[in-house]
Amino acid sequence: MNPMNSTDEDTVRTLLADVAGAPEPPSTISIEGARKVGRRRQRAARVIASGAVAAVAVGGALIVPHLRLAAAPASATGPASGTRIAAPVKPTASVKPTASVKPAAPAPAPAPAQFNPLELSANFGWLPSFWNEDGASVEETPTFTVVNLTHGQTLKVSPRGWYPDPSLYASTRGSFPRAAVDPKAPAVDGQPAYWDGNGIMWQYAPGAWAYLSGAGNIQSPAGRALDEEIASRVQFGRHQPLYTPFTLAHGLPAGWAVARTDSLVTDGRLLVWQLEAGPEVQPQALTIADDPQGGVCDLQPPQSTLTTGGIHWDYYHSTGAEADQFICATTRVDGRGYLNMYYFWRGHPEALNLASLVRSMIFLGSDPSGWTTQPIAG
Repeated sequence: MNPMNSTDEDTVRTLLADVAGAPEPPSTISIEGARKVGRRRQRAARVIASGAVAAVAVGGALIVPHLRLAAAPASATGPASGTRIAAPVKPTASVKPTASVKPAAPAPAPAPAQFNPLELSANFGWLPSFWNEDGASVEETPTFTVVNLTHGQTLKVSPRGWYPDPSLYASTRGSFPRAAVDPKAPAVDGQPAYWDGNGIMWQYAPGAWAYLSGAGNIQSPAGRALDEEIASRVQFGRHQPLYTPFTLAHGLPAGWAVARTDSLVTDGRLLVWQLEAGPEVQPQALTIADDPQGGVCDLQPPQSTLTTGGIHWDYYHSTGAEADQFICATTRVDGRGYLNMYYFWRGHPEALNLASLVRSMIFLGSDPSGWTTQPIAG
């Protein structure tokens, strides 16, 4: 996060003066809440008959100076004897000073068609000193990036060919449809922008959109100015790695890939607490999640148990076309949380065996400095 200089901070505090009495936007982030979302999704998926996962999915003006050549200094003794002084030349026409020209914004770099779920693709480039990103919750999928600050500020970014939904944690294919009706905002880095809902939506590259909400109150000039400043400094095209506390030594089945990660910003690092993977037709077939409040997997006894690497697991599984599997640690993993894994892919119950997956896992300890940015072998 770029530090803020004193001039900028004074400016922002001035901008916020007329909304200082307004209540701070409520925090939308809870670390425990974020993890509970993952646990609820696991439980809900076990009772979904269809098995389908819904895809929610200052500068100032450039001054051009009017130049004038300096006159040559006169000789201390005057002109030399016999030297004829040339008559002054009358200009043929007066020349008007060049008008001020505002520099054109540089063309934005093309946005990718997809994001890498194991990297953070965009982030705040600047925040007022009274906000920071420590503890922020981050979600990354091939078509969506969201960064939620603990104070309630939210940045949503989509790749080329998509736009973020202002009211959902998802992207929609196409171009922002409300560009024709929403009030126009000042251009952000030369690109079109609009006031929508509680924030600002702007095209950061051709065919690619970003949305900022929860920062300034867009009903006030000061709030809008703050949104414009933050939006103009968002950093795109990043490849900031995410750190995962385990590796899958045997990899995933052929054709499978990581489809989503959830992570928390801790001491400047993005630490993954949930990972989803699967084939293209069922990208979230597998969920691996860290649960800090676990220890009891289910009220029902497990079908089997196993112990590997000193970690005890309860294993639940069923048979038939709609079979699912659920495995959870009953002891803490590396002194942290209790790891849970869920697999469901209707009609393909044998595509993955969670017991075999657990046996292939290598846990990397409690110190994030030793965690990996490439958790899937191969």
